[in-house]
Amino acid sequence: KMLDARRQALDIAQRGDQSPSSVVNAIHGQDVERRIVRVGLNHVLQVFRESVESRYADVIQRLPQHQQIALLCALRCSRTSGSTVAMRDVISMYSTVCKRRGLMRASTSEVVHMMQNLDAASLLSVGKSRKNALASSSVRILVQEDDARFALADSAVMLDILDRKMVQ
Repeated sequence: KMLDARRQALDIAQRGDQSPSSVVNAIHGQDVERRIVRVGLNHVLQVFRESVESRYADVIQRLPQHQQIALLCALRCSRTSGSTVAMRDVISMYSTVCKRRGLMRASTSEVVHMMQNLDAASLLSVGKSRKNALASSSVRILVQEDDARFALADSAVMLDILDRKMVQ
């Protein structure tokens, strides 16, 4: 498998190489041109992305932008409080992210609705509070942060939401 991955990375590097250096070798009286191509980490990562599938990657990639943001906010909140977070903390983080990104924020009820959609997609589980008010309920994270990173690897903006330190 590793040899196959190496060959695939080499193929990717050769297809993307615009200015290869050439070496002409004389083999048994014949001139043979050989291209020297460097395989970089980007090529290996592309092979890895193509060969390894996350069961959540496709679902996360197809989410609307604000639902992706809400999911990433829930993941950020879970870093400090474990796999179960308070809905109000996710809503607060979502508002902060939207404000910093210059995005129009959704209302609290819209964020709660987004969280219910993420629940329906089996990315998290929204619990009901005793008061039956969803905004004061808890959210249990069902997806790993690595799965979200993998799914959104091509979106620097989304990855920045996970990585940037934010004061709420």
